[in-house]
Amino acid sequence: MQRTLPSASSATVTIRFARRSPVASPDLVLESGVGRAAVEALSARLGEDEQERAARLAALAAYERLPLPAWRLSRTRSSNLTTVDFSRIVPFAAAAGAGEATDSDAPTLIVNHDGETVSVRLAPEIAATGAYVAPFETALRERPELVAAHLGQVVPTESNRLTALNAALRRGGLFVYVPRGVELREPIELRTIVDQASLFPRLLIVAEEHASVQVIEQIESRPTAQAGTRVICSVTEIVAQSGARVNYASLQQLGDDVTEYALRRSHVGRDATVEYAPVTLGGDVVKGVYEADLVGEGATGGAHGFFFPNAHEAFDLSSRITHGAPHTTSDVLVLGAANDGGQAAFDGMIAILESGAGSLSNLRSLSLLLAPKAHIDSVPGMEIANNDVKAYHGATISEIDPETLFFCQSRGVDPGEARRMIVAGFFSVIVDAVTSERARTRLQQRVEAKL
Repeated sequence: MQRTLPSASSATVTIRFARRSPVASPDLVLESGVGRAAVEALSARLGEDEQERAARLAALAAYERLPLPAWRLSRTRSSNLTTVDFSRIVPFAAAAGAGEATDSDAPTLIVNHDGETVSVRLAPEIAATGAYVAPFETALRERPELVAAHLGQVVPTESNRLTALNAALRRGGLFVYVPRGVELREPIELRTIVDQASLFPRLLIVAEEHASVQVIEQIESRPTAQAGTRVICSVTEIVAQSGARVNYASLQQLGDDVTEYALRRSHVGRDATVEYAPVTLGGDVVKGVYEADLVGEGATGGAHGFFFPNAHEAFDLSSRITHGAPHTTSDVLVLGAANDGGQAAFDGMIAILESGAGSLSNLRSLSLLLAPKAHIDSVPGMEIANNDVKAYHGATISEIDPETLFFCQSRGVDPGEARRMIVAGFFSVIVDAVTSERARTRLQQRVEAKL
C-alpha cells in the first residue's frame, strides 16, 4: 500500500521515441527458441558492447544448466502447469511506432510496448533532487556504474533457470535511484504493454538512507492473431537502505494466452520499510513470487494484494518474508476470488530466524469462491527459531452468503449486481489503499470487467 503524499505543482517533461492448453505437466519445455542466436540478435539490436554481450551469453549458459523453480498449486495439491513451448516464443518485435497513446496524466510515466520504450515523461522533482529514473537499457548506458553496484545483489542471475533466462533476454523495465534523504512526492508509473512479443523486463529500485519513493507497475496484454507463445519472465529487485521507505504496486491484467513468471524480492535495512501491493487479474498460468528479507533491526515488510482468476486461468502465488534481525515487523494480507473454473493457490510463509528476537508478524489469506467449479488453496505457514516473538497466521475460504444475496434482492438489487457489489466490497480494503486515483479507478474497472 502507498502513503498519500502532496502533489508537485510544476510542469513535466515528455520525451517520445521513434493457446490455451489443458493444465498438465509441472515441466516447461525449453527448446530452440531460446538460444545463442536469439541472445546475440537482441544484443546487436540494442547496440551493446562485447562485455554486455558476454554477460548475456553467460546468463544463457546458466539458463541451460540450472533447474526450474518449483511449480505447485500448493503443498497439498499436485503441480499443475501449462506446458510452454519456448521454441515458438518471439523474444522481441519491431518498434511500436512513434509513440504509444496514453490517457494518463501521471507526472512521471514510462511506457513500454513489446520491450521498446515509446514514451518517457519525468516530473521536474526527479532532476531537481538528484534522483534518477530511466528505462533499464537507458540506465545501463547513462549510469552503468550505479546500476552495476546494485544489479543482481538481491536476485542473482543464477537464482534459478528463469532468472537466468531473464538476464539472457532482458529487455524493458525500469531503474529507479533515490539518493539519501530525498522524498519523491509523485509516484513513478511504468506501463508495459504485451502485444506481439514475449517480455523479459528487469526492475531495479534503490532507495538510499531515509529516502522515499512510490512505484506503480502496470502490465497488460492485447489480443493477437500472431502465431507463437507469449511469455513474460520478469525480475524485480528492491533495495531499501536504513530508514528508507519504498511503496511498490504491481497491477497485472493479462489475457489467457499469456504465461507469466514474476519474481520480486526486497532487501530491507535498519528501520526501513517496503510495502508491496500485488494485483493479479489474468493470465493462462501465472507464477508470482514475492520475497522480503528484513536484514536490519526495526525493518518492516508488508504485502497487501489480491487475485481474481476466471475460467481457464491458474494462478500459483507465494510470499516469503524472512525476519533476520531483531524487532522487525511484517504484515501480509492477500485476498482472492475465483469465478467459473478459475484455479488459484496462495502459499504464504513467515520465517523468523534465531536472530529475529522481538519480531512481530501477521499473515492472513481470505478467499471467496464465486462458482461451483472455482477452486482456491490457501496455505499460510510459519518457521520460527526464536521464542521471543509474536506471530499470527490464518486463512479462510468461503462462498457468497445466500442470506446476503437475499438481503440485497429484497431491496431491489438484482442477483448479478449484488454479486458485483459483494466482490467490490471484498476487494475494497486493498483497492482503497492505493493512493493513485488513476490506478485505483483502473483497478475498479478491471474487477468489474472480470465479473
